[in-house]
Amino acid sequence: MKPRLIPARFKGRCRACGQPVQPGQNVFFAKHYGIRCEPCGPHTDADAPLPPKPYSARWRSSKPPAASTSSSSNRPMSTGASRTTNSGTNRLTRRKAKALPDVSPAGSGTMPGERVAKRGADGIYRYEFGSVIEAVRDALDDYAQNDANAEYLRARQARAMSGRDRWANHFTRARFMRELANPSKRLLDAVDQMRAKLLDEVAVPDSPRRRVRRGQEWGEELDADRWLARDLSPWERNVRESQPRRTVTIGCNLTVDGKTKPHQLLYRGAAALALADVLTRRGINVGITLLYSTKQPTDMVSRAVVRYLVKDPLMPLDISAVALAMCEIAFFRVICAIGSMRHFPGAVNKSLGVVTNLLQADHNSVDYMIDADILGEQAAEAWLRSCLYIEQEVAHV
Repeated sequence: MKPRLIPARFKGRCRACGQPVQPGQNVFFAKHYGIRCEPCGPHTDADAPLPPKPYSARWRSSKPPAASTSSSSNRPMSTGASRTTNSGTNRLTRRKAKALPDVSPAGSGTMPGERVAKRGADGIYRYEFGSVIEAVRDALDDYAQNDANAEYLRARQARAMSGRDRWANHFTRARFMRELANPSKRLLDAVDQMRAKLLDEVAVPDSPRRRVRRGQEWGEELDADRWLARDLSPWERNVRESQPRRTVTIGCNLTVDGKTKPHQLLYRGAAALALADVLTRRGINVGITLLYSTKQPTDMVSRAVVRYLVKDPLMPLDISAVALAMCEIAFFRVICAIGSMRHFPGAVNKSLGVVTNLLQADHNSVDYMIDADILGEQAAEAWLRSCLYIEQEVAHV
């Protein structure tokens, strides 16, 4: 048994505590022994191997069960599937779409006090989520640090997800859950157009590093001096040097005030995605972290910062998986602004806090940061141009 710490590729459950495991969450994996979550630690000799999967009865018997016809006729069809008939044979054609994420309540067996933000030595209250799904599950749960906050957040979230609230971009809960897994074509097209425009304007060509090696037995050019000296290795050739794979993290402060328009946050998120796309194509491992920075969210919290891990550096970049979280203002206002209030002690501020830029300590925790003062297309282009200029300078060092 050789347990390894790897990011989970599929949904599952910890074999020790039974808690659900989401894709991208770090787990301990051992062949034939399943997975264990990080808090439970790696596998031990006391763990039993997974039981072998039994063969289905229909493969062991050539005669189908008597109840198979009735059970199949009463079986409901999956969402997004259509049934067609061809020569008396029913075929099930499934539409290619991502399955809806599991966003069941996160508070099962957990008291509100166990999920309270902690005040650091710098006086800042901080909280961190390991994934977007974890943040959504937590925000849609019905709890808070006191009953008054729970009642207010319940009513505020219901109004925001009613479909009539312009503050939340007219989202309903059903639409939010649908677009969380399958973003609308309108949103993806807007992000793609923005990315294409920004990349055409500010992206620089990527040329691999090459070094001329002399004194070779073969090559592209002949060194006249070596040849006249009857050197047995008179050739020169260009050799591509393999560079060490770097890892960078892009931070995006989603914080906006109540007057910000949806397209203004769209440009901010699209600029961060464009930078991630350029760096990924250059062979750099890119991680993405979203942040929410606020002042006076409650009467006991003077300043707070919440972090959301969107993409691990070792995971591939999937635009559709992060588009809603990074570019849709409804995600910030429902999940970040309202959801984070569940973790703060004290009486909630009815304005849900004041917009602030991040402190220098948070800037230092990432390599590139697009902050709350970047609003609109021109500001996003200028920020992206400066980041790519810095990256070009680093590449030539």
